[in-house]
Amino acid sequence: MSKFAKYSILLGLALIFIAIIFSFRDLDRLWESFNINIGYTTSEYIATEEINAVYVNTYNMRVEIRRFNGDNIKVTYSSPERGPITINENNGILSLNRETSRPRIQIFNVNFNFRVPDILIEVPGDLIIRYNITTTNARITVYDTEMLESNFRTSNSSISLTNVHSNYLLDLRSNNGRINLDEVNSEKVVANTSNSRINAVGVITSDISLTSSNGNIFASDIVSENVNLTTSNSRITLNNLRGTNIDLRTSNGRIEGSIIGNPEDFRREMRTSNGRININGNNHGTVINDFGDAEQSIRAHTSNSSINLNFR
Repeated sequence: MSKFAKYSILLGLALIFIAIIFSFRDLDRLWESFNINIGYTTSEYIATEEINAVYVNTYNMRVEIRRFNGDNIKVTYSSPERGPITINENNGILSLNRETSRPRIQIFNVNFNFRVPDILIEVPGDLIIRYNITTTNARITVYDTEMLESNFRTSNSSISLTNVHSNYLLDLRSNNGRINLDEVNSEKVVANTSNSRINAVGVITSDISLTSSNGNIFASDIVSENVNLTTSNSRITLNNLRGTNIDLRTSNGRIEGSIIGNPEDFRREMRTSNGRININGNNHGTVINDFGDAEQSIRAHTSNSSINLNFR
């Protein structure tokens, strides 16, 4: 082999190595997504102004909101050395942001610390404010809180609301992450995810819309005027659902469970293919079109599976 050929091979390998290094310039994100972080410091911040909204925009950081007995909002957070947290108060808005710029990766000087960075927001019990929370690859959890209209966003992880009250819209969106609603009382609830399930238990609202794809939907003890449950390739399960206008849609999955009321109380439009429709144990074939004078309505559509509903 000639010298030129050898040098050409070495140059090619060097270029490939450089390309690999640059392709992993966001390697810190990957480490964090596996709960491996490179250095962090834990800090505490207490709001000094009157706060009416909290905005969080971060990545790979778990966010938790809960009530406590203090007088001012308190934030406890572990700030990674790569992409530290910055906190600002301006015009009644408390903002937490994680820098998106990254320093150069130090290949031979890595200080691993096996800990996920967190943001814990503790709110006085009598303070009712708005939340706009966005993170990625990490969960959002909210406990025992009353709030104004609020939005919660994540990806590849879950969103959980427990004992949350609001007279406004609660909007939850995830990708590839579960959504859990437990004892939520709100004017309107919208929850969207993909490739994961939605669990809603004890939700009281005027309007609830739960949407997934390739994930089951479980709705228990729901009270709502309008109920919209939509998924695909998965089942919808109901337990003691009480609604005025009910819309249930899936494909390649069962629709089953119990609804409060009598069948005659509802205008019914139901259909399936390659399955059966059973109402209170009675087989109705594959289609029901009962457009009577009832004030309530139910629509249930699926394919390649059955609809089994009990009215009581």
